[in-house]
Amino acid sequence: MSVMNNDILFIVPSRGRPENVSALIAEWDEVTMFANLLIAVDEDDPFLAEYQAVEKKWSGSNRDWLLPFRYAPRHEMRLSGTLNALAVEYASKYFAIGFMGDDHRPRTVGWDASLLSAMAMLGTGMAYGDDELQGRALPTAIAMTSDMIEAMGYMVPPGCIHLFFDNMWLWLGRELGRITYCEQVIIEHLHPIAGKSDVDDGYVENNSTTMYAHDEAAYKRWLAEDAMNALDAIRSVMV
Repeated sequence: MSVMNNDILFIVPSRGRPENVSALIAEWDEVTMFANLLIAVDEDDPFLAEYQAVEKKWSGSNRDWLLPFRYAPRHEMRLSGTLNALAVEYASKYFAIGFMGDDHRPRTVGWDASLLSAMAMLGTGMAYGDDELQGRALPTAIAMTSDMIEAMGYMVPPGCIHLFFDNMWLWLGRELGRITYCEQVIIEHLHPIAGKSDVDDGYVENNSTTMYAHDEAAYKRWLAEDAMNALDAIRSVMV
């Protein structure tokens, strides 16, 4: 299957970390060949002005891969809502949609071309690289062909808020036999658990026992009630 060079979009929701977004864009500028980047920010973010300054700094004719930032009310969206809404919106425009956090950094030159090539070989499916934290075990950053998103109507379990997305992706990929681990692709996860960044309010909230319990229960509900429907929907369009 042949794909166009610009046929992959990565969505990066962010809150309270404009410096992370600036660093991510700088890295993107150095190592990315094809992938477009969409930053999603909350309208009520206390650092909204700083995000807007980052957008102004990096946008320009030489960076047409950087889409205009998207702003949405946090209380309505959260991470899962933002990611699902934007993934569904853009799925018809791209061969593949990807996700990474604002604390991920692609390190391998041409990393996106490798993921795109892996998905083109699958036809329908997912590809992920080595985040130097979970490695093969979990796809903390991933790209999936858009037909999967259009078939399911979402990219992550709708009941979850922040966690267990990667568990769902891995489960789907294994059940379908359509997931490729590209070990040569480094997309480093600068998570505090690895000692690569400081703990901030976002990490505290999103990795709390309350969040974990909520999202674990939501993921288990998805497995029990919706997972087979998702598989059937994907298989009905699978190339």
